[in-house]
Order: sequence, then C-alpha cells, then structure tokens
Amino acid sequence: MRFVLAVICFALPMAALAQPASDAAVQRLLEVAQAERLVKGVQERQRMVMNSVLRQVEETRARQGKPLSPELQARMHEAAEKTRAAMAEELSWEKLRPLIAQVYRDSFSEEEIQGLIAFYESPTGRMFVERMPQVMERMTQVMAERIGPMMQRLQRSLTEDAASPASPEAAPASTAPAPTR
Repeated sequence: MRFVLAVICFALPMAALAQPASDAAVQRLLEVAQAERLVKGVQERQRMVMNSVLRQVEETRARQGKPLSPELQARMHEAAEKTRAAMAEELSWEKLRPLIAQVYRDSFSEEEIQGLIAFYESPTGRMFVERMPQVMERMTQVMAERIGPMMQRLQRSLTEDAASPASPEAAPASTAPAPTR
C-alpha cells in the first residue's frame, strides 16, 4: 500500500508538469507577447524587402544599359502586387492565430506557457516586446543587404546562361535518319 501511495505521490506532480497548455493560456501568451503586432511587422518588412528587390532589379538593368521596358516594369509590379495580396490574405492574423496557437499548444506544457506569460509580463519581457520591432527591422536590413548582392549574382548568372549557346550534350538529337554507306 505504501508503494502505491509513493507511486501516486510521485506520478501526480509529473502529470501536472506535462499538462497540455490550455487555449486560454495560449491566447493570453499571444496577447502579452504581442504576437499579432510582431506578425504584422514582419509582413510589412517583407513588403518593403519585395519593393527593394524590384527597385534593385530595375536599377541594375538601367546601369547595365538594358532598362526594363515600361510594359515589363508594369508587369513586374503587377505580379509583385498580386503576390503581396495573396500573402496578405493567406498570412493574415486571423488565419495565422489558430495555427500559431496550435503550434504553441503542441510545443509547450501549461506550466511552460505560464512561465512565458510571467516573463512577458515582467519588466524585462515588456522591454523585449517593445524592442522586437526595431530588432526585426534591423534584421530585415541585414537580410536585404545580403539578398541584394545575391539577387544581382543570380540575375547575372541567369543572363549569362540564357546568352550562352547550348552545349552539344544539351542539343536535341537530330530526327533525320543516319546516313547510310
């Protein structure tokens, strides 16, 4: 009997630690972490990066003496706008919130969620949340600085590949019958 009581006394605290996170706790975490604001900020920065890439492509082509035609510029901007609209629709907070909440529920126990809530409600956590937009903006700048030159190299490579003659191995086989002797 003592053994059973000892097992129960040991198992109950362990079970409490592994208790799945409640919906209410996860929603509270998303609120105190200001997840919606963070997601919207990331989306805005993605839009800015896309605009920057478009400008870089146009500027690079102009520097190369091969400016994009107004029609091609318009098509590029139209395609970018369609991409932005699709991303805004699919990655809206209303669509992302349940997905993010599920990932949090799957990844953290109730106790861990409560610890995260306590952190975000602390002075350090509030400071972290307040500074994240600036951190994310700086990260976007750093990434754009890396993406710009990469896009230029990629564009040069694609242009060179398109301009080079096909190799003999890549040439289509002749469909004419082989000469007979």
